[in-house]
Formats: sequence, C-alpha cells, structure tokens
Amino acid sequence: MYKFRDPESNSENRTGLQAEFTADYSIVSNVSNAVFIILTILWIRKLTILIRTIMALCGTIAIFVCTCIFVKVDTDSWQTGFMVITLLTGFFLTGFCGIFLVTLFEMAPKFPPSYLAVIFSGQQYVEYCQLLLKSCHLV
Repeated sequence: MYKFRDPESNSENRTGLQAEFTADYSIVSNVSNAVFIILTILWIRKLTILIRTIMALCGTIAIFVCTCIFVKVDTDSWQTGFMVITLLTGFFLTGFCGIFLVTLFEMAPKFPPSYLAVIFSGQQYVEYCQLLLKSCHLV
C-alpha cells in the first residue's frame, strides 16, 4: 500500500487507490483464474504437460522479476499506471497458477493412490497457512 500513498502529504489517510486496491485485485485474480483454467482445459490436447509446466514456470519467474524491479522504481508520479501494471501482473500470475492447477490434476491419476492423498491434503494445508498468515497480518 506504500506505493499508493499520497506523496505530497504526510497524513495517514488512505488514498482512493489504497481503498480500491484490495477489491480490484480480488476481482482481477478471480476472473484470471477462471479464464486461464477454461483456456487450459480447451487447449489440454494441443499443449503437452511439459510445455504447460515450462510455460507457467517461465511466466511466473518473469512476473517475479518484474515485481522485484518495480520495488526499486519510484512510482509516485504515475501511481495509476503502476496500479494497472500491478493488476496485470496479478492477472497473469493467477493465470499461471491456474495452469499449474489444471496440469496437477491431469497428472494426479498417473501417481499411486497413496500419493494422491498427499497432493490433495497439501493443497488444503496451503489454504490453511494462507488464512493463518492473513489473520496474523491483521493483528
């Protein structure tokens, strides 16, 4: 939220961009997840598991590099543009996670049944950890 502050005043009041960011990001990530999962299901026969996995990994790494670069960039003069870029990176990052999810569920039946329990319980643990971290962040 620091990047969306009002650089000309030292007040602690939230700006419009700070107030809108969480809702905007939530909408973008949910739409992205749905779109990329549907596209992946449609292209499942045209792209092999290896190609989808490499594509999603490379995309995730590229977005991570862009995010690391923007941490050091002074965005005070173009905060609205920076918010659009941030939402676009969130869109694609969530989309690449959706590709991973479809690929994981496509590969899951190829493993022995004892491994399936680990895969599915692992996803639940990730969700629990995410909720725990969000709760700690609020405190």
